[in-house]
Amino acid sequence: MGGTYNVFTMKRQEMHRFVQYSLLGAGTLLIDMALLFVLAGGLGMNYLGAAALAFFVAVSLNYLLSRRFVFKGTSRTQTTGYVYFLMIAAFGMLLVTAGMYVLVEKWGLYYMISRILISCVTGIWNYSMNLFFNFRVAGFYVD
Repeated sequence: MGGTYNVFTMKRQEMHRFVQYSLLGAGTLLIDMALLFVLAGGLGMNYLGAAALAFFVAVSLNYLLSRRFVFKGTSRTQTTGYVYFLMIAAFGMLLVTAGMYVLVEKWGLYYMISRILISCVTGIWNYSMNLFFNFRVAGFYVD
């Protein structure tokens, strides 16, 4: 793949995929946030453990929906794709928990606000890694 790939050089189909993923990600983020609120706020679970668990549930749902609606045409089996997806998500979870720790413990932000801010970084990470390495669709992938 030559040249730079970014939101400004996307073609119509690529932009459509990015928008689909963003909308789907926003929906699963709402599930993530609801679970975080229930686990940490309602059940008294530590916010970092609650964030990790909620992230895992939401990212698993995101995989199933992304495979079906966003990244159509992948040649990977569902099981293999999910393993790749979880490896990519593991780094995302590290970003979530480390970022939340810094924003909550060091900067004093409310944990729900911190989670929203961190989702911007993890969303871009997950989309990029899945587009290029996991689903490998539309000619955008690294061998």
